[in-house]
Amino acid sequence: MKRFFLLILIFIFSGALYAQMRSLSVVYEVEVKYDEKELKNENREERAAYIALIDKKNENKDIYLLNFREGLYSYLVKESMPAQLVINGGIQTFNLSDQSRYIDFNTGESYSIRSLFGKDFTVKERVREYDWELVVDEEELIAGKLCKKAIFREKSGGLVIAWYCPEIPFPVGPNGYHGLLGLIMQLSTSSYRYTATEVTYTNDDVKMGRLKKAKIVTPEEFKAILDKKIAEYDAVVVDE
Repeated sequence: MKRFFLLILIFIFSGALYAQMRSLSVVYEVEVKYDEKELKNENREERAAYIALIDKKNENKDIYLLNFREGLYSYLVKESMPAQLVINGGIQTFNLSDQSRYIDFNTGESYSIRSLFGKDFTVKERVREYDWELVVDEEELIAGKLCKKAIFREKSGGLVIAWYCPEIPFPVGPNGYHGLLGLIMQLSTSSYRYTATEVTYTNDDVKMGRLKKAKIVTPEEFKAILDKKIAEYDAVVVDE
């Protein structure tokens, strides 16, 4: 509860002090990191093919656009291109799942729009809290901005490393991460590295992308629907 009130105070502070900056707009590029399990694959050909496919994907990184104003947050894919390689006579493809999302910090709701077999769903949940640990003795320049380090430990044991810029006092970052005293300029998880390449201010409102006809479900309910559809599809393939 204390963290919730602290977060509210952060948003009030940033909104009031920097109202003249209008809307915040940030472009992030997403780099795919190697999966340690795949790197330990004893099959040399499979391991080499995996590395080549990831390298190919990182030649054309996915680009996302973050917009933030008055507690409203959107993070939407701007450019995305799958990586394809011909390996052993077959085509292998690698593409990232859409990480687009919306957050209304005023109500504490986070949601994304997903389509499944021609039907739209609004996958809604409460805004996640991040118990950041500040690292006071480390700094780094990212995109020309002096940034400070913070870390967050996932329940799974994974480590999330964020570099945030107090000079840009908006407590948001890529893929829904938030809660630091400055814009997250770079963030690394076990799977991805997000890096800000452009920061601008506009007069645009944040469009929250709500669909009136989309069924509202929780992440768990959406996963159950997806698993059921996959099972039904697999059953049809087997019958054929």
